[in-house]
Amino acid sequence: MKLKIFKNEKGQAFSTFQLLIAAVVALALLGVLMPIIGGINPGTDRLADSLKERINTQQDQPGTISLTDDIKVSSKGDPYVAIATITEGTGMSEGQVRFMLNGYQSDFKTSDGTVLEITAASSISYQFGVLCHRNLEKLTESLNAYESIIKENDLNDGFDDEDVRVCAIFPVRR
Repeated sequence: MKLKIFKNEKGQAFSTFQLLIAAVVALALLGVLMPIIGGINPGTDRLADSLKERINTQQDQPGTISLTDDIKVSSKGDPYVAIATITEGTGMSEGQVRFMLNGYQSDFKTSDGTVLEITAASSISYQFGVLCHRNLEKLTESLNAYESIIKENDLNDGFDDEDVRVCAIFPVRR
């Protein structure tokens, strides 16, 4: 009886193992590329999330500024960030937080401080500051004290009540 020998035949287990290795390599590459792709144009979602986080921490630290990391912003996509979005779940009402432009009218607009519109045509990196205080008078004093960061205090009144916590949000470029 003669034994047949098959040459260049691979077992099924080996090809399954190769497929598994290819899948792991593909997932590893995807894990490396996704943060890079996400950082190219993060949009206003990243800005809103960062501001919400800052409001949560700063509302109990009156008179101190907290800056976000650099965030790339542009008018492409959804160029609006509303106070209603960033105060949701923070314990603060829409009437307690206002945007100010801090002298960057060429890249941002706001009519009453409740919605920030990004008007920059190209993608520009900004940090955003959040400063909170017990009332509008104390907030204004603190804004004026940070003259190295605050270029222009264009905060309008429009807060609901003078005797509650209030916060200002503003762009900063260093």
